[in-house]
Amino acid sequence: MSQNHTETLVNNIKGVCDSNPNPSFGRDRHVQQVAPGRHPASARKINTIKHKNIIVEYRTVVAKLADTTLNLGIIQSVAPASESEDVEVEKFYEEIEKAKGHLKSQDIIIVLEDFNAKLEMKE
Repeated sequence: MSQNHTETLVNNIKGVCDSNPNPSFGRDRHVQQVAPGRHPASARKINTIKHKNIIVEYRTVVAKLADTTLNLGIIQSVAPASESEDVEVEKFYEEIEKAKGHLKSQDIIIVLEDFNAKLEMKE
């Protein structure tokens, strides 16, 4: 899979997760990659990627993509605002850990988050 196709796919996944809490890519549960500069309806199939979407919590989604050459896990989440209670911030970090639990250690993991809060190491 080329770098250009990977970036396009990641951007599409991010857009879907931002706009729809229950994304779907079609009945066959496959994503069709399209050659750069070509319209999806006119392009021939380049590669088929199996995918699975998992809703972890109301603000966290995991997309698992599997190709013959790589497994990719994309975690999309929205962080609580900086003025949020500590309990809500802790719950957010628990959601991220729970989302990572749906992925294998050898998967490539991409975390796309809307960090509204200040993030720092806990002492």
